[in-house]
Amino acid sequence: MLMAVQQWTRQCDSDRSALTIIPDEVFDRGANEIEVYFTAINNAEGDVVHRKKLCVVGPSGWGKTSFNKSFTTAKSTLEEVQTRTIGVDQFLWEFLRDGQLYQVSMWDFAGQDEYQPVHSLFYSKRTLYLVCVDLEKYNAAMQDMKTLDAFFETHIYRWIRIICANEPQSEFVFLGTKSDMIDSEEDEEAGSSNSIDMKERIKKDLMARFRARERQREQELKAAIFKLKTTTVTELQKTRLEELQTLQKKKPSLSNDMIMFSSAHLRDLDTARETLQRIVTATDSCFPMPQRYRDVLHCVRSMTGSSETLLAELDSSFQTLDDLHDAITSKGKIDINAAELRAVLHTLHDLGDILWFDGPGHSQVLRDTLFLSTNLVIDFIRKVINHELPKGTVSADGLLPHRALRGFDGWRDLTADMMLMLKELLHHFHLIYPANGSMKWDSDVVVPVYWKRFGASAPARFHSSELARALPVQVCWEYVFEMFIPDDMFEKLAVQSYSSVFSRDRSFGRGFFEIVQPAQYAVCVSECAQITDVEDVEAFGLVLTVEVRATEAAAAWKQLSWYCLNLEKLLQGYPGILVTRYTVHCSGSQEEGNFRFRVDELLADAKYRASAEDGFRSKLLPDDMSWYTSDEMKLATTTETGGANSATATTAGGEAPAVPMAMDRYLLSIQEELAALHKVVGTGHSGVTVVQSMVRESNNRRLYPPLWTVQYVSSRLPWKKDVVTLSIRSCITGVCHHEPIKISAPNKTFAKYSTPLKVGPA
Repeated sequence: MLMAVQQWTRQCDSDRSALTIIPDEVFDRGANEIEVYFTAINNAEGDVVHRKKLCVVGPSGWGKTSFNKSFTTAKSTLEEVQTRTIGVDQFLWEFLRDGQLYQVSMWDFAGQDEYQPVHSLFYSKRTLYLVCVDLEKYNAAMQDMKTLDAFFETHIYRWIRIICANEPQSEFVFLGTKSDMIDSEEDEEAGSSNSIDMKERIKKDLMARFRARERQREQELKAAIFKLKTTTVTELQKTRLEELQTLQKKKPSLSNDMIMFSSAHLRDLDTARETLQRIVTATDSCFPMPQRYRDVLHCVRSMTGSSETLLAELDSSFQTLDDLHDAITSKGKIDINAAELRAVLHTLHDLGDILWFDGPGHSQVLRDTLFLSTNLVIDFIRKVINHELPKGTVSADGLLPHRALRGFDGWRDLTADMMLMLKELLHHFHLIYPANGSMKWDSDVVVPVYWKRFGASAPARFHSSELARALPVQVCWEYVFEMFIPDDMFEKLAVQSYSSVFSRDRSFGRGFFEIVQPAQYAVCVSECAQITDVEDVEAFGLVLTVEVRATEAAAAWKQLSWYCLNLEKLLQGYPGILVTRYTVHCSGSQEEGNFRFRVDELLADAKYRASAEDGFRSKLLPDDMSWYTSDEMKLATTTETGGANSATATTAGGEAPAVPMAMDRYLLSIQEELAALHKVVGTGHSGVTVVQSMVRESNNRRLYPPLWTVQYVSSRLPWKKDVVTLSIRSCITGVCHHEPIKISAPNKTFAKYSTPLKVGPA
């Protein structure tokens, strides 16, 4: 924040007409990135290119690829079934509007279910999503209004749910393809009233159904918020309430325009381009890229895509930071230091132009490697996640042997180091995990996405072993997803929870996996369509269940905590999802049945906390719930060998403690501060004076917070301690954006030492 204020002050002193708005990608990275961006903007003298990412999503065969090719080349293009997209394709579209240059990268996502885990890797907050609607199919579906709602949910709104689970505040446009197929022979002339009426009816129906679902979502959020407001007593519940209130503010937006297009005759091309230009320029989510950043991007792109052999292409595309810096600065291409280059590369990663996972918590291999060509990475991913992969290549339990992987195009040309890089990358994306031990260059891998394709459905829990039923202690948690669950959540949990020393020898199937250690414990993680004996849950979708049997309660809860902790970590990447956690009291008797309790409410229940009934508490929750109630515990990682024996372990491959990432509610507070600061600066000379004064004060008080308040609460009970609550407040808004610091001391301590304690500004 201080760096931003300093840079804005300099812009005001130089009589700049408008202050630079800092993109979130830059601001979130810290002071160095902010300084580099401001320097590039100031040197560019207003010469920026507005970058936008556009993703076309929808079912397979609905005309996505034909649209992208026809739209960008202005040539009629009809894709045959055998040439349909495998994975992701990219196209580039540029246009000038109001004297500004816009560059739109258009991403074409394959519609097959196998590719859903790949799609989410490329979703971002700066993306405009074109939701593909096959007008011919939708027109046919409208003939039966009883089934139309299910058709809309399955083929259209499903994509909106998937995207909003990752980015709740996403932008959408409906794209009607194959418009020529709803024109009758009499309507061949452009502008036919019959054709226009039909398209307008489809548009109105789509808009109405979208808004109806958004109203339903809003009602569900309001109900959840109201319930929490009336019952909140614990810090965990307060956190849940803040998360829901943040989600309530983040709503998806749908353009009032709908693009109609036919790749057969291209009569709609000019109208479609004009409409999309208007939508792109009206949004505030384009990234203003200065010349400095474009120069680096140009150098990066010139290094890839032109090699004569695949091995040479790989050598140029997989780089270390030092090697890339040498390549860019050699022969006077760009004069840039390593720190500046690092800042630019971070932004290019956040925009999806390159891949670089250099943060703590990632493996050393990934931290050292820059993947300069996303297209090349996608090509390698699509060889592994491929709906056309012969059935015999991958076994029923998802095992892909290394020797089979080496037989794939491209993979057979990799060196051992390159093989390890790509396997680590796919592991990071939750697409694979090593079949036996830690990840090595020649490891066989398990690809959980194929469990749904090849695996047998799960019958009863612990179906594979009688030993599980012989273990006396049983504990169980259920995660009920109240609006939507991502298709790949179960498979991601399988990867996330893998450990070579703990959760290794598994039995697999469609919708479940098991781990059995004879005479010790057995774990079953499964997904099911719904549960029918929980109040108000009957209409909800999938439920993830973690059930453990063991010889004693401590061992059972240790196992359950491991899998639930990893699931909690995954859920942090899905801010648009509502989920309720239940603990199940398994009576062991069919007549008595099982009883379910909401975990958060149970933690807040004073009667439960005070319960001394023998064995009752240990059947519902473990004695230590810090792994569940503490964000720091969820965000921490340990080494691969940590397994469940470490209370903070959440990943199998991390090598260093992770820095806790900023939560959505904190980022929202930062945005509010920025908005307030823009407002202050916008008041003219007086506003600039205020900002300059703030900068001078902040320079003099870097070590101490300039604005803070203290609240003293004296306890009248001799056995309780006095408490002082310290709140550090924003200089701009006066709001405290962190958990207040509570300092306790024995009774009368603060009164005794009141003289040396100072209250108020120093």
